[in-house]
Amino acid sequence: MYGPKRPAGGQRGHRGTRMEMSAIPDRVETLPAPDRCAGCDAALGDTSDVGHRRAQVTELPRVRPETVECRLPVRRCGCGHQTSAVAPPGVQAGQACYGPNVKTMVALIAEIGHTSMERTALLMKLMFGLSVSTGFVAKVDAQLGDRLAPFEEQVKERLRKAEIAGTDETPVSLAGSTAYIYGMHDGKVVWYGAGATRGHETIKGFGLLTGFTGILVRDDYVGYYFLDSLLAGVQICLAHIVRDLRRQVENDPVRNAWAGRLRSLLQEAIHTANQAVRDGNEQLNPQVIADIRARYLELAHEGIRFNPQHAGRPKNKARVLAERLVDRVDKALLFLSDLRVGATNNGSERILRRAKTQMKISGCWRSMGGLRAFCRVHTYLVTAANHGIDAFTALRDAFLGTSWTLPQTTA
Repeated sequence: MYGPKRPAGGQRGHRGTRMEMSAIPDRVETLPAPDRCAGCDAALGDTSDVGHRRAQVTELPRVRPETVECRLPVRRCGCGHQTSAVAPPGVQAGQACYGPNVKTMVALIAEIGHTSMERTALLMKLMFGLSVSTGFVAKVDAQLGDRLAPFEEQVKERLRKAEIAGTDETPVSLAGSTAYIYGMHDGKVVWYGAGATRGHETIKGFGLLTGFTGILVRDDYVGYYFLDSLLAGVQICLAHIVRDLRRQVENDPVRNAWAGRLRSLLQEAIHTANQAVRDGNEQLNPQVIADIRARYLELAHEGIRFNPQHAGRPKNKARVLAERLVDRVDKALLFLSDLRVGATNNGSERILRRAKTQMKISGCWRSMGGLRAFCRVHTYLVTAANHGIDAFTALRDAFLGTSWTLPQTTA
């Protein structure tokens, strides 16, 4: 699960790629033929033609905004009422406005580029010659968040019915204080939510995990314990446990040699499960599961024996870990009895990386409303991308009032 740090760049065995020439270019230009020899400077005439060499360049045209005036015919009925033609989607009658493509580019820069409002406005000026204000950028973000409210509810409903899902949370900066972004996914459908705290009330307030009854893959954070009685099962993240075991070996290699052996056992168990899935097996041999469980408990109890508790002194970290592993044996090894379940919560951690990227690039969020809009927009973008919908199309559809929606099934 963990190895030496890899060097930067492509790794050994990585299949590289390069830009290839197109067999059908969009346009062909024939340049003037040379009139002097590059070798002896002799004159070259048409009779010396021997063919041509090819060179291809892929380029972007210079993009300039186009202002289109839409004239909406008005007709008067015999009753005296006047009826106007309806403005195209994304256009507001009677005033100047930016169209859906402009709003889409603003959202792409701000959301996919994790760019601040100020830099988003600057990039719109530099790339397209549009002098949009930071207020306009904020308005686009808020409008997008509002329009995607029904999609968020659709995602929640889909995840409540999922058989297996993963969840995690991460702290973020909110106007000088700490807030939390939560994530939940089933592999293709992804949801993000924002809360001011990391407690039960925040989790309950989402109305998502409290309605989920499948198998939940999570870390061993106590804030999730109250959900266990509602669930078909829990798989705690073995990546966290492996890290905890490694730390104990590093702290005391002799006394905590049990931790190194248990770490190796868990890594071998993960490999065994993964190999079974690759081989097309639906389950492991029950005896294999029983042997791994017995060895797991033997090593965890060894950790308790080698780290005795002394009267009047708190338990050391190695003993606390060993006792926790004994208590959590069923949750640690659930993946062996149900090969659909992952042994780690790495998928949930991956979906939260964009929150960290946003903070690294643009700093903190200024309001809870802005943070919740970020979560809703990225719920839409990530889920759409997982279904093969590119960000530009998804965002433009949202601004046109025809947001992409989940298909009936996500298999």
